[in-house]
Amino acid sequence: MKHGRRQDAAILFADIRGFTALSGSLDPKAIAEFLGSFRCRAMRAIEAHGGIVDKFVGDDVMGVFGVPIATAEDAANALAAGRALQAEIAAWNEKRRYAGRRPVSIGIGIHYGQVFAGEIIAPCAACPEWPQ
Repeated sequence: MKHGRRQDAAILFADIRGFTALSGSLDPKAIAEFLGSFRCRAMRAIEAHGGIVDKFVGDDVMGVFGVPIATAEDAANALAAGRALQAEIAAWNEKRRYAGRRPVSIGIGIHYGQVFAGEIIAPCAACPEWPQ
């Protein structure tokens, strides 16, 4: 992984629909709790199906299936994780409705194909091995 390689992998992206507008009506503590609840559910769905959470950015999550080791099930696992995330959100929405809160809507995208997998070292003038 140090030098990187091309390999097949499945990538799952998910984000909360209308989050920017929603966050404008919440105080910072409520935003943190809301995002924490979403992230917990996303992580649970992705990891339960053999994926790795690559990153969270605001209300977005990116899950990777097949890195560092690709398998024949990576695409199917990503699809299963997407369905599991939908189920997690549906269950969360039941709790939210009971508490008088608005339901959460998410978008999920899944792609399977060639990716670059490996370490990326940030370039800087202080790194003598970095090509100028």
